[in-house]
Amino acid sequence: QELDNINFPLILKPIGEDGSNGIEDDSIVFNHDQLIKKLSQLFLKFKKGILAEEYIDGREFNVPIIGNKNPRALSILEIDYSQHFEGKPKILTYKAKWSKNSIDFKNTYSKIAELNYEEREKIMSTAISAYKAANCNGYASVDLRMNNKGEVFVLDVNSNCYIAPESDMLKAALSIGLSYEEILNEIIKYAIERFSLQKELMIIK
Repeated sequence: QELDNINFPLILKPIGEDGSNGIEDDSIVFNHDQLIKKLSQLFLKFKKGILAEEYIDGREFNVPIIGNKNPRALSILEIDYSQHFEGKPKILTYKAKWSKNSIDFKNTYSKIAELNYEEREKIMSTAISAYKAANCNGYASVDLRMNNKGEVFVLDVNSNCYIAPESDMLKAALSIGLSYEEILNEIIKYAIERFSLQKELMIIK
């Protein structure tokens, strides 16, 4: 009876997992039968619960952010779903992120987003607000989607995002003229700043 009020489609995500573990092409469900079938599979494998969210169809963005009290966004990256996604959900599955020999991996890459001023400001401000709301420090990345009405939705705040040389963090840094060494120095600077502040607060207490 409670399922009668659900608006489909939904995306099903295992709680407490990392790197899109448990997210597959059939994680998008379009009706009650698909929902029950997929949940029965997920509950056998994942014991911490399953999160069901409204699936937002639209452009997907990733915004790497650095800073403590006054964070700044580096650049806005967009996931390119233009190849081999006809007739299938445009989502970053576990395979798309980590299976380097798969078609999904080879055809889901990020690029610097092409946006007008209003879109850029809306996405930047939403990402920074999400960063602050999640009490992030140092660095993090925020995943968002924008539907065809221009509405922006936060999908995830990753407070321990990937910062290897091939990461989106570095791609965003390079786009504004920062090298890998420079972005790491920035992150270390914010860590020292935060640690020193915590140390002072401990002395006051």
